[in-house]
Amino acid sequence: MFATQYPTSRRLTAFVTASLISLSLSSVSLGETTMTTATLEQAPVQQAESTRRMQTPMTLEDVQAYAVGEWASISMELRPTEDRAGSGQIQPTHLKRHFSYLSKDEFVGVITQYADIAGEVPLVEFEFKGSLVWGNQHPIVEGAWTIDYVLDEGFAIT
Repeated sequence: MFATQYPTSRRLTAFVTASLISLSLSSVSLGETTMTTATLEQAPVQQAESTRRMQTPMTLEDVQAYAVGEWASISMELRPTEDRAGSGQIQPTHLKRHFSYLSKDEFVGVITQYADIAGEVPLVEFEFKGSLVWGNQHPIVEGAWTIDYVLDEGFAIT
């Protein structure tokens, strides 16, 4: 895991809100690339335990405790991505995400991009590991918090 290490810390920023079965990420950015909103569903193994632990996470501590576990895309995601040539043309990007929140302060993530909408031909996989820096409560969405994903422990592209 993490065959290619990058010493420079990378930061992703997102708004995080938890509900009974999903974790929503909005306005996620890595450098100049911005991801659209996506819904991640908690893996079934963790879902029952999380449902028992919490009905409606509202405080930062509630959301942090609720987020611990495995989260994965519930279907193939379609994200518009600007081409790398700088022409301004938007290209479709097909991907799936899998996040493991190891504690309230650390995570491991994998984003796999595919050549097709069915997810049968993987193109590239990004693996990253790092720290979570929790920020302020969202001014509009009750129970949502800002969070920085700091890629300070590992980053690999295969």
